[in-house]
Amino acid sequence: MNDPNGLIQWEGLYHLFYQCNPTSPTLARNPEWGHAVSEDLLHWRDLPLAMPSDPKAKPKEGYWSGCAVNDHGVPSILYTEYRDSHQMVSLSTSEGDLMNWARDPRSPVIPAPPAGMNITDFRDPYVFQDEKGSWIMVLGGIVDGRGAVISYKSADLRSWDYHGPLLTDREHALGPMWECPNLFKLDSGYVLTISVGDRAVYYFIGDYDGERFLPLKFGKVDYGKGYYASQVFRDQRGRLLSLAWLMEDRSPQAQASAGWSGVLSLPRLVRLSSDDSLVSGPIEEMKQLRGDDFHIQNVTIPPASEIALPVEGSSLEIQAEFEFSPSCHGLKLCCSPDEREETFVGYDFLTQQVFVDRQQSSLSPEVNRGIVKTAYRQKEHEPLRLHLFLDRSVMEVFVDNAIAITTRLYPTRPDSLGIGAFARQGAVTIKSLDIWKMKSIWTS
Repeated sequence: MNDPNGLIQWEGLYHLFYQCNPTSPTLARNPEWGHAVSEDLLHWRDLPLAMPSDPKAKPKEGYWSGCAVNDHGVPSILYTEYRDSHQMVSLSTSEGDLMNWARDPRSPVIPAPPAGMNITDFRDPYVFQDEKGSWIMVLGGIVDGRGAVISYKSADLRSWDYHGPLLTDREHALGPMWECPNLFKLDSGYVLTISVGDRAVYYFIGDYDGERFLPLKFGKVDYGKGYYASQVFRDQRGRLLSLAWLMEDRSPQAQASAGWSGVLSLPRLVRLSSDDSLVSGPIEEMKQLRGDDFHIQNVTIPPASEIALPVEGSSLEIQAEFEFSPSCHGLKLCCSPDEREETFVGYDFLTQQVFVDRQQSSLSPEVNRGIVKTAYRQKEHEPLRLHLFLDRSVMEVFVDNAIAITTRLYPTRPDSLGIGAFARQGAVTIKSLDIWKMKSIWTS
């Protein structure tokens, strides 16, 4: 599986559509839309393919990424359809159960890019309704050799007027292709997110007047590696939520051997921080998966030392609060008894970086084992708070409700389950630490 698509809550149920290849752990020759449904964003039920591809289709032909909207009581999806070497936007509707979709007879509703423009890619529609009731669509692509987002406007989802480039990569040099754009209102401003070729999602916060977007702030949604193609939607409680595709960080051979490839992130709540940065964190429902709890507090780790904790596991939620210390400190996870496999998560006061050190995370030569890090300035005399979720090969780390780092780990040993804490260049005190065994989301 790869991109999450068509995220929507309909009649109380959360519907997740996603790009998939049901026959092989590789990107699909002819992309299809998978479908799953949940009552709580935690426990999911697989459903039949929402849009299977045509068995006679040529390579790449099929249903690429898109979104879902409520068109006056009619569930509607807009998506990139690839036919005869052309990318186009099509519309399909459902009678209400979101199980069966009928392609609108007027599709493709946007048969080609705007005439007279040098556009070499044109895909991944994201649609929302503005305050005047007009439908706004943003599409990712390449304009004049640069990554760009272009926009359209419609009164009925079927007849679309081109409204020009919304934003073009002229300053940040993020990459030649901007994919999976999302444009949404948050508080008093607008946010534009894009996915680009370095396996990352970026955001711009700015002003949008219905025609042009003026970026005022720029940053990364997640500072890990492989958090990609995120999609934002608003649920019936008014929360702004997102899911993303988590790419593999192992070789195609390893994926083929495992028999599967690609997972989705945890559902996240999206908001603005006190300094008007875009941040995301776990939804409150995640607490329902907490099992047995291990707790310690006020434990000091001497300089240049480590402590082992009497708990282990590979599906865990951890909340740790470290008192301020001018040292390098944090947690150890997925540790084998002989320490041949282990992963470090922490903060280095001297370099002012948070990091996930995967150099010893796996004995397999088929996986990437580098250090994932980003700059972060801890506030003087403020504690460091780490909130992380470990689920087999996935680790999502949230630092001080400000920074998200998602990485993939692939320990090879069945006993790489140990947990500990460490301090370097100085002592540190664990003010509090909770580790919960996570319950399964599968009911059978």
